[in-house]
Amino acid sequence: MMMNRLLKDRIIIVMLAYALLILGVGTILQIEAAGFGVGVALGVTISILKFKVMEITLNKAVLMPEGKAKIYSQRHYMVRYSLTGLVLVVCSLTPEISLVGVFLGLLSMKVGAYCELFFMGK
Repeated sequence: MMMNRLLKDRIIIVMLAYALLILGVGTILQIEAAGFGVGVALGVTISILKFKVMEITLNKAVLMPEGKAKIYSQRHYMVRYSLTGLVLVVCSLTPEISLVGVFLGLLSMKVGAYCELFFMGK
């Protein structure tokens, strides 16, 4: 149980480290700091939220019969990706928030998962 908790926390830590790396690269490239920083922060926050929702969904789905679990998981999958789409649409309509920053922040969950796969084998 403690190992699972550490694993989940490690993925979130990698997500936050990725966000800091992206902010550093953005600063070096002299991208407009305020809008880019807000975009990355928003993207990472939404990614962490989606990660937690996915965790809850999977924990509940495991306890359900197969048919109900499949439907339940599919619905929550659509909710998570609808949330992603909504965030991207809202940010594209808000000139103060960098859409590139949000997009890069949203990628943090993928980066965290791939890093975990890479380091898990070692």
